[in-house]
Amino acid sequence: MDRGALKVAAAKQKLQAPVEPGSLERELALRRLVLEFELEVKKVERQKECDLEAKKLESERMKLEMQKESEKLEYERRARQAEI
Repeated sequence: MDRGALKVAAAKQKLQAPVEPGSLERELALRRLVLEFELEVKKVERQKECDLEAKKLESERMKLEMQKESEKLEYERRARQAEI
């Protein structure tokens, strides 16, 4: 083989060579960071949903308490009118 043919053969061999361990490790580390970030985003989204649900429940509870208090006042008003 002449020198040019050796260069071509070496270039082909480099293209077919397995990925360097260092670059594979970097790729895995990057993938792990991406997955961790996505997990944190999902946690934040779930927390926001839970907070929103808690606010809705608190609002409903307050509404029911106000309704109960209103009914109690109405009952007391009618009881006073009945005494008169």
